Amino acid sequence: MDEGSSRAQSVQEALSEASDSLLRVEVRAGRGRCLVAERPVRKGRVVLREMPYASVLNANKVGTHCDYTFKPGGGKLLRCSRTKVVKYLDREAQAGAWKAYFRDECRVASKMMEEKGEEFYSRLCMRSTLRLVCRMYWTRKARSPLQWTLVSQLHSNWETSSDAVKMTWAESAAHAHQILKLTEDSAPSVKELCAMFAAVSCNNLMVQDDYNEPVGFGIYPLASITNHSCTPNCVQAFSGKKLSLMCVRDIRAGEEITISYADLFSLHSERRATLLSGYGFDIDARTGGEAVGAVVSASPLVEAFRAEGDPPGSGGVPKSLVSDGEATFTEIRVAGGRHVGRGFTQIDEEVGGSEGGQKAVCSFASKDHARAAGLVLHQIQEGLTRSEQLLNQSKFREAREAVTKAVKQCEGSVVDGCDVQLSEHHILRLRGLHLLSHTALFLSDFETALNVGRELAEPFSRLYPNPWPNLGFHLSMLANLEADPSLGGTKEQAIARAREAAAILEATTPRSNVTRLQMEALVREAAGR
Repeated sequence: MDEGSSRAQSVQEALSEASDSLLRVEVRAGRGRCLVAERPVRKGRVVLREMPYASVLNANKVGTHCDYTFKPGGGKLLRCSRTKVVKYLDREAQAGAWKAYFRDECRVASKMMEEKGEEFYSRLCMRSTLRLVCRMYWTRKARSPLQWTLVSQLHSNWETSSDAVKMTWAESAAHAHQILKLTEDSAPSVKELCAMFAAVSCNNLMVQDDYNEPVGFGIYPLASITNHSCTPNCVQAFSGKKLSLMCVRDIRAGEEITISYADLFSLHSERRATLLSGYGFDIDARTGGEAVGAVVSASPLVEAFRAEGDPPGSGGVPKSLVSDGEATFTEIRVAGGRHVGRGFTQIDEEVGGSEGGQKAVCSFASKDHARAAGLVLHQIQEGLTRSEQLLNQSKFREAREAVTKAVKQCEGSVVDGCDVQLSEHHILRLRGLHLLSHTALFLSDFETALNVGRELAEPFSRLYPNPWPNLGFHLSMLANLEADPSLGGTKEQAIARAREAAAILEATTPRSNVTRLQMEALVREAAGR
């Protein structure tokens, strides 16, 4: 057996163990390596379980969550006596981190803090990707050769990336090289580290907590073989750092296992741009009618509404979405002069020049209308992005101000004499409302969170596939708020929401998930058990 065949067999053996022999690796035309079901799999089944090869907390979670388990501490974490930054759930977690990677990381921190000051390590913790790449090499010492083989086979998007992105990776690689020289007898070259940064950029998976909040990210070599689809059949779920791939629908024997690399709660154009820049493939690309690099699909917003006869993967909006009187997720109304027109984001013609950068169907009355729509969309997206950044920085009041302004722009903005208004259920307005409810929760404004959450429930039920965890977590939030009579809710409303949430979370989260357990407890209580 040659070396290539031996490595492929080793990968398959590791996969069989992690998937209970449910999956195999195949190489398919236009798809590359992919995971395929060996036999039929029912909805809600876990098809793969995997711990990360290496992982790192998000910068805003350092100090509030255990560095090793990713679990929140509730103010009772043990602090590293040397760095005074990293914290652990208990002595066992601290020992696990020390053995896996922190012995070397602490050596680096100690030396650099002596030379550059006590603040050095705190600044390093803000560079999560740099820490992750260094940890991949430190972790290698405690791992088997097979595990490093899996890491070395990670796909890289170096060749398809821009020179500016490559320069960023090169600068990070040079910094990582200097850090690893302090702990490694033979530090990896800058060239090797450039390739590793490129691989990490398109293979890391976001780790989310029991409430669907991002806490960090890690490298999961087996799960990284899974390809993208805009209509995936599996979803990632986490218990601490442990990843489970769960089926959101029945899967046939021989069918490819897919996940979504991009947020389904987004415009088609946004996901296309994310996947092009981050993963190097185009979800609209076709060769001989076949998808290249990804399952070609219209927006999941479209797929969720697809009527019989609508062509799959068309990239456009089917007629079932644009009929008179039916709200859409992409419709824009523009009035100016003597004309009133309607258009849809994300389709054909780029408008707004370099400032707008949005896509819109020119069913508007004029190009001026289309340009105005593009500029307004750009302004709204900037406001939403700003709000998300402030939220991640725990600046909740500023985040609410930014998102409130963006939502008002959705409801009416005037540009060059054109009045632009997004539809009630436009995806950007829904995203703004979602952020508004989120910030309201952090500010203990539960009445606003409940009212906005109720407005989102119906469009969310159509926006997301069922089951999908985001929908389940949203319904669980409503169930908890509606259980409070001071907010105008009733026990009956809360129980109804809990039943819906529990059914979804049962198929999309591990049994240990706190939110799932809360919803199941509410349902049992209502049943008198």
